Amino acid sequence: MKKIVLTINILLLVGFLFAEVIFFDGFETEQGWTLSEEFEIGSPEGLGGEHGNADPTEAFEGVNVLGSDLSGNGDYGANLEDRELYAISPTLNCAAYVNVEFSFMRWLNVEQATYDHAYIDLSTDNGNTWIELWTNNNTITDSDWSEMSFDISAYADANSTVKIRFSIGATDGSWFYSGWNIDNFEMTGDLVSLAEISGSITDSETGDPIEGAYITDGVFDAYSDTEGIYEIGVLSGERLLTVSKENYFHHFNEINYEVGESDVIDISMEKYSIPTNLDYTIEDYSVLLNWDAPEYQPQPVNLYNVYRDDVLIASENSTSYLDAEVLNQSYEYYVVAVYQNGVSEPSNIVNVQMLGAGENLNLDSNLFNYPNPFNLGSSGRSNFTVIAFSLKEISNNVKVKLYNVKGQLVKSWDNLSSNKTEILWDGKDNSGKIVSSGIYNYQLIADGKVVLSNKMLVIK
Repeated sequence: MKKIVLTINILLLVGFLFAEVIFFDGFETEQGWTLSEEFEIGSPEGLGGEHGNADPTEAFEGVNVLGSDLSGNGDYGANLEDRELYAISPTLNCAAYVNVEFSFMRWLNVEQATYDHAYIDLSTDNGNTWIELWTNNNTITDSDWSEMSFDISAYADANSTVKIRFSIGATDGSWFYSGWNIDNFEMTGDLVSLAEISGSITDSETGDPIEGAYITDGVFDAYSDTEGIYEIGVLSGERLLTVSKENYFHHFNEINYEVGESDVIDISMEKYSIPTNLDYTIEDYSVLLNWDAPEYQPQPVNLYNVYRDDVLIASENSTSYLDAEVLNQSYEYYVVAVYQNGVSEPSNIVNVQMLGAGENLNLDSNLFNYPNPFNLGSSGRSNFTVIAFSLKEISNNVKVKLYNVKGQLVKSWDNLSSNKTEILWDGKDNSGKIVSSGIYNYQLIADGKVVLSNKMLVIK
């Protein structure tokens, strides 16, 4: 949801503002309200009023009103969920207006908020999200029509997707009231006379048109089309025209136009500079990434986002990153530069192939486990993984040690066969506790030297 804040320039436009009705509904014709369950548009019949007062016997003006349960027993129901009964206005287009307000005539009966609730909510994004404008704090027992009005300029000015919602709920299980009766719903605003700007937006390097660039003067906005063409109405006086697009540096134009003026402004946008020369080395079963900072930086780089297989794994201030959480498989890495207002396109991609099971730098020796990843099971039960190794040379002092990512010893096996052995591990540490999920390193040690290392992923 976008909250629009008007600048002081609005105050200079008094001579060019024209109060106008944006939308009016006396509920005599269908205008597109969305009604749930007991909400209706019809003639009130003075129903309900088990507690409080009944519905009115006639509309404030005309024949019909918008109300809750106009034709049943007249009272809202027991044990309603939050805002279960509702009436939502059609989409109200306030794009050309400022100082937006709405008002209506009210006849409302509802118990205090300890038990029952009536609400008025506003949406600025076509009903996707809602802002609470009003709710009853006390018991309300209207016996006549009265006016309610709301200044919603902070939310609705220059917004084309405004909706208003009236609702009842939650309620408790007793003491029923007649609920909402609404008539003469009206939204008004000051129509703004504008200057008009148009032009094209292109890539500074290729000259290609940029589609979907966002242009705004802080109140009104537009997007460029497939040909990079845009048109926008802007407020008169000194303004800042801002143009933004993903992967491009923001573009700023200071403008100053009189009402009714028109102008053509063609805009050339520069792409965010990308990190270059991404490369890697493998160190101790980890991947060390290095890259060069962008050469051209009209705006400073805040940090770098590192991706492994299209998943963000780190944000770094430096131009290197050590990825220690890898297994014996292939990975794809790239890096993007993060600027103040957005991110660059990806760097070059590097593909890394870690040693596979049975592969090693020690010729005929090997060390691996299966299955990997190793699933511990559920409800405190552990499954098993097999840690298998073989040595090309006979040794009298063979061990396997398992460490967590902090380098802490978790489990050890001593006095093992020097030729070929399979160890059945149940996921318990040296004290008999089930280990937590994560990556674990294990080493094959012969005659006091680490011969081979590998990693396993433990999951639950």
